[in-house]
Formats: sequence, C-alpha cells, structure tokens
Amino acid sequence: MFSEINVMGCFPTPIWLLSIANHQELNRPLIAVIDKIRAAEKWDTRPLVGREGLGDHLQTRDDLHTLKEFAAFNQMAINAAKQVFERLQYEYETFYITGCWANVSIKGYSHKEHVHPNNFLSGVYYAKAHPGCGPIVFDDPRPQVKVLIPNIKAPNLYNTHNFEIQPKEGDLVLFPSWLPHRVRVNTTDQERVSVSFNIMFKGKFGFERAAASL
Repeated sequence: MFSEINVMGCFPTPIWLLSIANHQELNRPLIAVIDKIRAAEKWDTRPLVGREGLGDHLQTRDDLHTLKEFAAFNQMAINAAKQVFERLQYEYETFYITGCWANVSIKGYSHKEHVHPNNFLSGVYYAKAHPGCGPIVFDDPRPQVKVLIPNIKAPNLYNTHNFEIQPKEGDLVLFPSWLPHRVRVNTTDQERVSVSFNIMFKGKFGFERAAASL
C-alpha cells in the first residue's frame, strides 16, 4: 500500500550526558566545601526542608563558582558548555557561569519540577550518586500533548512524555535551562550530592527589530 514511510523528528530537545575522567580528584575539593557549609548551617541537626525557596532537598548558596576550591570544576563546566555550543553551531562572543550551587538529598528526599530562568544552558554534576539515589527526570514541555495520552504497547521516542537519567558518580548532565526537570525520591541510605550551574551568553544576538545585547 505504501511505497515508503519516513518518520522525521522535528524540534528535538537535546540533553547531553558526559562522563568525567578522574572524577575522584575533581570531587575532593567540592565535597570539602559542601561539608564545610553543611557544618556551618547545621544541616545535620535541624531540618531545612520547607525553607523558603527549597524543595525536599538541602541546597547551598549559588555562588560556589567564586570559590578557589571550585576553579577546576569551573573549567570543566566551561569546557563542557563549549562542546555543546560547537555541536549546536552557535555563534557567540563569550559565555560565563551565572550561578553554581550544591544539592544534597538524603533518603526520602526529592526535588520538585522546576526550570532555571534567565539562563541558556544548565548542568548538574554528580559528586555522589548510588543506584537508587533517584534519577533526574525531564518532562515534556508541551502542555497540549497531555490533553490525550493513549495507552502504549512499548515506550519510544515519540510516545513518552518524560525522559529519565539514572546518574552515576562522575556524570555531568547538560540541558536547556527552560526544560522542566525534577528528581525522584532517593530510596537508598546513601546521600546523593550534586553540583548544579547555569551558563549564559555575553554579546549581541538577533537581527533587526529582534536584537538583544547581553
């Protein structure tokens, strides 16, 4: 009946997963800083869940990239972003890290759905991640696709509305900052420790009547 059938994916949303070599060496100063903040804020003696601005997880301030202990991490994040922009064939003057913070999830903790506004690219690096610590889940940003959701025989790229990555230690996940994402419950007795960051361009973009200078 049909001489040819082609399936073409349009408007794809890229997510990058990178594995960092020698991640143990990278993790050492990160964990030290997080432990220092944790002790100063007495995370282990008082609950922080429900504190304004937080979900069911523990989170540091967002200026960790300004610390000398994060110099190697910053370089890794910049190099990773460069790889993404080269693959996307974007033209730009430069880009920079706008914010960087650590997240700690103990058993029973999760992270509600959110986006990272006023940024272009976001990343999360896993300094501690054990099987069952809770995958990061990316949700379909198109609200109209949830108007009717048929039952499916088997999941594939075209019939599912979320995408999960179960991270391991040393993994770096990069994604568009506008993409909704969340973290499922940590079901293990081991903590999940991640470091998140945002990237933004600097320069002039666009065209006549639709230009921006950032």
